Amino acid sequence: MRRRLPEAVLGVLWILPALVLIAGLILYPVAYAIWLSLFDKHSFFPAERWVGLGNYARIAGDAEFWDSLWKGVVYAGASTVLQLVLGLPRRSCSTRPSAGGPRSARSSCSRT
Repeated sequence: MRRRLPEAVLGVLWILPALVLIAGLILYPVAYAIWLSLFDKHSFFPAERWVGLGNYARIAGDAEFWDSLWKGVVYAGASTVLQLVLGLPRRSCSTRPSAGGPRSARSSCSRT
């Protein structure tokens, strides 16, 4: 007689390939980028020099970095607000539930 694995174990086994992909395609490059940020390294030459947190200290005092960061935050915030302001009214005009049930949606902004 064959013994069955518990559902929790089967669930973990089923998501294991996805977890391996996430680790390989997302977590490893992020960790490697953080590791590289601790070195003074040129892209084309193998020589590297350990600087530790020196790169972070250098950009913390750079006015151009803070200006660029602020512009990125403003852009991200403004584009999100703009998407909400334009998208929510459009979505609410596209469909609404009708008396016929959830499958028979009709436009709430049309004249018919």
